[in-house]
Amino acid sequence: MKKRSQHEIVIVGGGVAGIHLATKLGREARSRPEISIKLVDAALTHVWKPSLHEFAAGSRGIGDDEVGFLPHSVRNNYEFRLGYLAGVDTEKQEVTLDPVSDDAGKPVAPRRTLGYDTLVLAIGSVCSDLGIPGVAENCLFLDNRKQAQSLHREFLNLCLRYGSGALPDDAGSIRIAIVGGGATGVELAAEMREATHNGIDTLVPPERVRISVIEASDRLVPGLPDRLSRAVRRELENLDIGVYVNSRVMAVTRDSIILDGDRTMDAHLKIWAAGIAAPDAIRSLDQFEHDRIGRIRVGNTLQAVGYDNIFVLGDNACCPWTGKDTPVPPRAQAAIQQAAFMVGQIRRRLADEPLLNFKYRDRGSLVSIADQSAVGTLMGKALGVITFEGRLARWAYLSLYQMHLLSVLGVTKTIYLSIASFFAGRTRPRLKLH
Repeated sequence: MKKRSQHEIVIVGGGVAGIHLATKLGREARSRPEISIKLVDAALTHVWKPSLHEFAAGSRGIGDDEVGFLPHSVRNNYEFRLGYLAGVDTEKQEVTLDPVSDDAGKPVAPRRTLGYDTLVLAIGSVCSDLGIPGVAENCLFLDNRKQAQSLHREFLNLCLRYGSGALPDDAGSIRIAIVGGGATGVELAAEMREATHNGIDTLVPPERVRISVIEASDRLVPGLPDRLSRAVRRELENLDIGVYVNSRVMAVTRDSIILDGDRTMDAHLKIWAAGIAAPDAIRSLDQFEHDRIGRIRVGNTLQAVGYDNIFVLGDNACCPWTGKDTPVPPRAQAAIQQAAFMVGQIRRRLADEPLLNFKYRDRGSLVSIADQSAVGTLMGKALGVITFEGRLARWAYLSLYQMHLLSVLGVTKTIYLSIASFFAGRTRPRLKLH
């Protein structure tokens, strides 16, 4: 390993944790020329993952909310590298990136390596098919920008087929089944129902779009208190969305979902939002310790077990939760807290000072249900645990995204973007129908 003139910090993954960390370290590096920051991602833009259900339903355009890594890196003093993680050589301290090609198959970037002194892995998670037959082949997923666009296209094309008569004659309705009654499944169902009243109704009457949420456990959104879980179900049923709890999926075919008890649910569109796992790029790193879903095990300092110069953040980390029997949950708030904590950890590492232990603070959960409603809990030392629903909860839900923008873009650009979004919302259609 050759000695480098700068301390090279390589962050792999430009999701919530990665972009927050790169932004904060890059700004700090302006006064510290001895360090260099590189951010690696397989896409050219960052998208706020909790909004993917809105992009999929068409209620928000992805281009309106993307943060381009290249211009953002220039403004915030870090380097961006396009690439897919292929491997980590812990002895040479190098990360290998797979080649990248465009949609036509032409090479954009070759296979290459990046040297590091400190490596941060923050790739996130993907939805797991849980080993259930037919899921991977017959379901749509919602893990990234491309999948959100694909889901939106399939949803719109299905409605166009109904409106034009291209569906079979016996198709009296469009049937959409969403497997997974967590936040993603619930929010997607509600957003798709909203879409049926805002433009889709010119193609197919809303009552002819049958949307169902299938959940294996006995209630929706198990992370919420029971009262709010019941409120979520009530809101969905008020939106004419079918709710099926205690319903375990046994297999998925091209036209239907097979449930336990020999039940079958026919569906034109089958969306899988149940369970998470580490991406294959993380699972394939055999030199690390992994949990049962492939996440890399880390200690309280966020260092990968057995390595002092490799840290793991966000959903691809199995991180101890102080005082709990379970790891830190895979939530955006955890990724943001870990990214903020890592800035201090890297300062201490560069100064050869002892590292601190990360302590996750659960600030509560919020679930958006349609345009004007949400339910959730907020937690704090001053107020304890507050459960609430309705427009106030919806405002709190939207404020999470604004806080994300403030951290990534700064105050001025966030204000400009909010103003532009406000006026654009008065002129553009409520729903993207293309």
